[in-house]
Amino acid sequence: MEINFSNIRIHDGSKNSGFEELVCQLAHLQQPDNGKIFVRKEGAGGDAGVECYWVLDDDSEIGWQVKYFPDGLNSSRWQQIDESVSTALKKHPNLNHYVVCLPLDKADSRKKGRGGKQVVSVEDKWLEHVQKWENQAKEVGRDIEFSYWGKHEITTFLAIDDPLYSGRALYWFNEPFLGSEVFRNIAKRSQDSLGDRYSPEFHVELPIARSFDGLCLNSSWWELLREKQSELKNAGSDVVSFLNTENKNGDTSLDDEKISSLNEQLNAIENESGKGVTYKDFHKRISGISSSLERLSKLYTEVYKDVHDKIDWFERKDNSRARLYKLSSVIDDLASFVKQKKAVSSKTKSALLYGEAGIGKSHLLCDFSLHRINENLPTLFLLGAQYCGGNPTGFIKESLDLQSYRSSQVLGAIDAAGEASGARALIVIDAINEGNHRDDWYNHITGFLSELSQFPNIAVLFSCRSTYLNYILPDSAGESLLPRIEHYGFRGHEHRAAEKFLSQQGISKPSAPILAPEFTNPLFLKTCCRALRQNEQSSFPKGLNSISSLFDFYVESIERIVAKKKRFNPQENIIKSTLIDIASKLLPDNLEGLPKKDARILVNNYDPNPSIEGSLFDILLDEGILSEDTSYKNGQRGNLIIRFTYERFSCSVSQRCGIVV
Repeated sequence: MEINFSNIRIHDGSKNSGFEELVCQLAHLQQPDNGKIFVRKEGAGGDAGVECYWVLDDDSEIGWQVKYFPDGLNSSRWQQIDESVSTALKKHPNLNHYVVCLPLDKADSRKKGRGGKQVVSVEDKWLEHVQKWENQAKEVGRDIEFSYWGKHEITTFLAIDDPLYSGRALYWFNEPFLGSEVFRNIAKRSQDSLGDRYSPEFHVELPIARSFDGLCLNSSWWELLREKQSELKNAGSDVVSFLNTENKNGDTSLDDEKISSLNEQLNAIENESGKGVTYKDFHKRISGISSSLERLSKLYTEVYKDVHDKIDWFERKDNSRARLYKLSSVIDDLASFVKQKKAVSSKTKSALLYGEAGIGKSHLLCDFSLHRINENLPTLFLLGAQYCGGNPTGFIKESLDLQSYRSSQVLGAIDAAGEASGARALIVIDAINEGNHRDDWYNHITGFLSELSQFPNIAVLFSCRSTYLNYILPDSAGESLLPRIEHYGFRGHEHRAAEKFLSQQGISKPSAPILAPEFTNPLFLKTCCRALRQNEQSSFPKGLNSISSLFDFYVESIERIVAKKKRFNPQENIIKSTLIDIASKLLPDNLEGLPKKDARILVNNYDPNPSIEGSLFDILLDEGILSEDTSYKNGQRGNLIIRFTYERFSCSVSQRCGIVV
């Protein structure tokens, strides 16, 4: 392999930063047998004479210094290296191995120049400076090994037949393939394919977006962990200080041994979680922290009871009791936090978003992906409907136009992009329950997750409609491998979401709160608003809290929308007649839903203009009044059925037909 380091990808605005990041990634991969922690210095140019370093079991360090001098060395550049070595000696007292990295080989020229004078090669200068640095180290009583990574050494690493190495060769020296614009263009194509399912102008911020912070290991995740760590530290310090003061005053005889043990356990958890944040490997420490918190909670229950029984709280005027309770609350909160899906997914590097039809899964993932791309975080946003079956890695290669490369090499390149961003690269595949090849996920999703598990800087996020979970996912893709996160739409935020949603469309909010649960569904709300605009209305009719009035309004809304597409008069009530006919077939023999084939024939028989705007059946599915789901009768894996999206409407239509539910 011949690599031209002048062609390295620009990172953080320069090729210098690109070369530095590449070397740090290679250093990270070169874990010594006794290496326990890898530290990447924050900020351009590193700090304290090294860009990164490995801490070994005995706390000694191997450090790397990177200089991007592709066109050679001169006295000024050697001086820069000298200064870095001097700084490293001062700032890293445990350093015992120092690696200098340059994008050129130190050729050992034995040639003689004009007049027979011996040419001083880079090898000669290197040996000269190494001697100087070794003497400098010995003056302060230290013995340091100096090594050189040049063009040959770095190229050799990149040529290793391992995706974590070969992928970096692809990422760093084939910039056109994985530049930020590639991710942006793919996301834009997916956005266009979603159509009305993504409406940025009606976007409402919901807390569920924060559920992916741990999965992505983004800046918000580390900020949250620092807050949790600080809360425990402050609450623990307050309580331990209070307990020690009580003992010193002599008024209360507390259990010294338990107080000491409490302090030790608090310090141990604070130290472990602090390291997890500092070294950005909290996800690797979750199991240990969780076990420690369980022991701490048990101990603190005993301490709390001891203090509660021995102190006369009626005599106290301070807030010491509140401080004791605060620590109990913080311990419980942290113990709960490390078991939440956002923490678990940080460890699994995978998650699945699920929810009802029209609840806003596609909108959420599209908006989330575009937001990440705008922050220059590598994000591949794909649609399950475009998956062509087989190994999903082929789907990824095709989307990146990298079919001619090995799958492992492409994933290695994405992994490199993730590490370079300071977060994880994210592969988002929306609606895996859609498309002609959705059945293939059942056989391939577990292997796909296993393949991705080899790449520490790649996470994957799927979405799936709730009723398809058992159909799409095998038992092997359980919660421990693929944590589930449920999307409830606007539930819990109905009033705020509806107010913002309506105001952005020039529709006044109802005078009374909308209590119907259907209004927690963004698609339902969007459909109603669209019908109001088509009818040139700016407010909802009164009395929508009754199911019958809500049903009438919603069906009228769908009627107007479909009539405009199919070019018929909405007063013909074609959609209403279609829905009543479906309801009559559902009960009592097809409670779960109609077989898809039968439903298609039934609906399309009502189509007044079959040649215009596609089939009526497909339009009703797109508008969300009908939903495609699966039935699991007779122990079968799943048969495709059609039902009403909103269960209460099914009951309402049936009652209007005189059918006993």
